[in-house]
Amino acid sequence: MQDLHISSEIGKAMPPVAVTTGTLIMGLDLNQWVGILTIIYVVLQIGLLIPRYIDRVQAWWRGE
Repeated sequence: MQDLHISSEIGKAMPPVAVTTGTLIMGLDLNQWVGILTIIYVVLQIGLLIPRYIDRVQAWWRGE
């Protein structure tokens, strides 16, 4: 009976332990990774949109 009680308590404690240790990847926690990935996403979107806007401005300037 005691073994069942210990194993059930270990099972209850595992999800918070897994979440706490699982969010540290390469020394950064989850909110820092979300920030880094957001910055990368924004930079990529800017890089894709700038050529399109340049083409539109040039077409507008030429009167097309």
